[in-house]
Amino acid sequence: MSWEVQTMKSRISFFNWGVCKNLLRRFWPLWAAYLVLLLVSFVFLAPGLLAGGSAVPGYLGRTSYEVLILQNAADHARIVIIVAVLAAMATFSYLYTARGCGMMNALPIRRETMFGTAYLTGLVPLLLIQILAAALTALTCLEYKLPARYLLEWLGIVVMATVAFYGFSVFCAVLTGNVLVLPAVYVVLNLTAIVAESCVREVLGAIRYGYADTGVKLGALSPIAFMFRRGFGVSSGPSYETVVSGLGTLGCYCAAGLVLAVLALLICRRRQMECATDVVAVPILKPVFQYCMAFGTAFVFPVVVTSALNVKLGGRPLALLLLALVLIGAFVGWYAAEMLLRKSMKVFFRRWKGLALVCAVLLLIVGAAELDLTGYERRVPAPDTVESVDLSRCVLSEPENVVAVTALHQLFVEHKPLYDGRTDGAGIGVSFRYALKDGRVLVREYTLPWDEETGQPVVNDDLLRLQELMNVREAIDWRVQPLLPLEERYVGDAYLYYSFIDDNGYVSGESLRLTPAQAVAFYREGILTDAAEGTVGLNYLADGLDGSCAPSNVSFSISLEENPAQPRYGLPDYRYDYRWFTLYMESEHCMAWIRANTQLGERIIPEQELTQYEQAHRAAYAVG
Repeated sequence: MSWEVQTMKSRISFFNWGVCKNLLRRFWPLWAAYLVLLLVSFVFLAPGLLAGGSAVPGYLGRTSYEVLILQNAADHARIVIIVAVLAAMATFSYLYTARGCGMMNALPIRRETMFGTAYLTGLVPLLLIQILAAALTALTCLEYKLPARYLLEWLGIVVMATVAFYGFSVFCAVLTGNVLVLPAVYVVLNLTAIVAESCVREVLGAIRYGYADTGVKLGALSPIAFMFRRGFGVSSGPSYETVVSGLGTLGCYCAAGLVLAVLALLICRRRQMECATDVVAVPILKPVFQYCMAFGTAFVFPVVVTSALNVKLGGRPLALLLLALVLIGAFVGWYAAEMLLRKSMKVFFRRWKGLALVCAVLLLIVGAAELDLTGYERRVPAPDTVESVDLSRCVLSEPENVVAVTALHQLFVEHKPLYDGRTDGAGIGVSFRYALKDGRVLVREYTLPWDEETGQPVVNDDLLRLQELMNVREAIDWRVQPLLPLEERYVGDAYLYYSFIDDNGYVSGESLRLTPAQAVAFYREGILTDAAEGTVGLNYLADGLDGSCAPSNVSFSISLEENPAQPRYGLPDYRYDYRWFTLYMESEHCMAWIRANTQLGERIIPEQELTQYEQAHRAAYAVG
């Protein structure tokens, strides 16, 4: 008798239809609710869509077909942030109970198969619902002969957001063994970069003399924050077409979501299923979690406390207070993490060596900032390395002016004992923003104090040097040269403002609107001519530093817009310029034009006379 042995090739599967049906049967209300949400959102868009791009007042100056579709895509990409984590919580819920883990491990299903089934069961229904909603809307658009390509863009944006945030949610799902901790981990990890950088900048910036907040640099590493900031949303392109900005970053998030899903699979293969209900389900990550909690709380705690108590300290006292709050925050974070990991309140005086290490590192960081071990406070660029410098919103680039600015900056550095430690924040803010020739930017900010008795800035050599630099020829030219061509078609509004004593003896003001032709003529014949003579475009920092020019009771403002009839405020390509000028009694050409073309000639007087008259009136009224 011969035996014929037949062998069957083993097949590795990453999907199990039986488990998928079980998950769909248990959590179908989630996807049903999502489908209803999508359809309702398009129902509300229907009137605008059927308008077919008609120009009516609305977003970006009009409410058009493409604007409505793409704005809905941007809004829905933000909604997906919540939908994705809910889907992950549902499909990976078996990881969070000992009974669920035991049942799944008892089945003849590989971990890879279980992970793949849960992943696809959560993701594919979301994508199918989005495709269905886009298809139904496309049928309506085709019936009314509207282009469907914007719906394809809608679908691409929403799908990328779904893959990105669902992949991140799944990655968070395998890190924890508690279903309630999952959304917290999801939010915290999504915002870690921007919150951590902001708090570190807040703490160290309060200690460093001359620190200037240049904004968060790691915002793109916090996807949720990026999706709700100006970097992502509908805007206008170079040719005024409607586009969604931030698509490149969203594409990177989508790729990262796929990578995180693969990492989640690798973690799930070696995950200890008995870690169900644990805050951190991966043993090797438990010390990482504790150290991150300690360092994170160390920098968040001082910001919260000083903001809540409105602390008014500066200099060394503020540094010592922040150091104490940082160490207290580290203590709270360290033992809070210990409690979560051990599920017990009896954790104090355990693992104190790790806390001691954290405190030593924090002491080194804060001490280095206070003692300026990095040279941050003393750094002044050499004049030959500077391309231009923005001195309190006044751009200077001529070599002799750059040399004078760096010399003034050096004086501020040397006078740290005089200016550091201000507690009220009152005074004249001075900023130095250097554009260096190697492409880098260096920014510092200082505050010149007020005299509490007079209510005016303290006059010293630094203030006099600053005012001299603010009124050099290059600075005046920078203030008076408009950013747009000085033509009538660009003029939005132009006013002459004048002050006078009203019937009650107080200073009041009125305005006289100029036509575009009058505004252009006054700007050319008056402002530019007097600026060339140094009697317009001046910047006096205090009442006692008025120099040789006496302010009059008349001032001038003008706004220049690229298209005054249809403004496009807030768009990156929209050009707008606004100028305000104090007119002086010595501004001869401006005064001559006003006398020749308006009825204000006889009303022009030095502003000081109005002030003195009002003060005398107030004194007489008080005596009476």
